[in-house]
Amino acid sequence: MLTRYIIPGIALFGIVFAVLFVRAGNKPVPASQPVALPAQAPFQAYVAGAGIVESSTENIAVGTVVPGIVTEIFVRVGDHVSKGQPLFKIDDRELQALLLVRQAASESARARLAVEEAALADVQNQLEMYQNVADSRAITREELDRRVFAVGTQKARVLGAQAEVKSADAQAQQTQTDLDRLVVRAPVDADVLQVKVR
Repeated sequence: MLTRYIIPGIALFGIVFAVLFVRAGNKPVPASQPVALPAQAPFQAYVAGAGIVESSTENIAVGTVVPGIVTEIFVRVGDHVSKGQPLFKIDDRELQALLLVRQAASESARARLAVEEAALADVQNQLEMYQNVADSRAITREELDRRVFAVGTQKARVLGAQAEVKSADAQAQQTQTDLDRLVVRAPVDADVLQVKVR
C-alpha cells in the first residue's frame, strides 16, 4: 500500500516543482544600463546613420616596394598633401655609401679616359711625324706600320675607357634611382587619415 501512494505522490511533487521552476525562469530580464551615454548631436535637426565615410577616391593605403626601416615620417594625421609630396623615408645609409663608391668609380673612369685620349694624341702625333718624313728611306715600312697599329690600338683603348665612363655613370644613376625609391610620395592630392608605420 505504501508504494501505491508514495510513487504517485513523488510524481505529483515533481510536476508541481517543474511548473514552479519554469515560471520562475520566465520572468522578464530588466534592461541593463549603458556604460556611457550615447553622444548627443549639438544641432536641433540632424540625420544619424551608422557606417564609414570614404573619400571620392576611396581610402588609399600607401606602402613601399622596397623593404627597410622607416627613418623619417614627413606628415601627420590631418595634413593635406599634394601629389608627389614626400610621406616617409626608408633608411638609405647603405645606398648613400654605395652612391659615393659609384661616383668615385665614375671619376676614376673619366680620369682613365683622359689618360687614354692623351696617349692617343701622342701616338697620332708620332704617326704624323713618321708620315711627313721627306725621305721615305729614313724609316722602315715596319716602323711605319707599327705606328699605324699603335694608333688603332690606342683608339680601341679610348673606346673602352668611354664605355667604362658610361657604365660607371649608369651604375651611379641606378643607385640614385634606388635612393629616390626609398622616399615614398603621395600618389594624389589627399588628406592623411592614418599614419601606421610597421
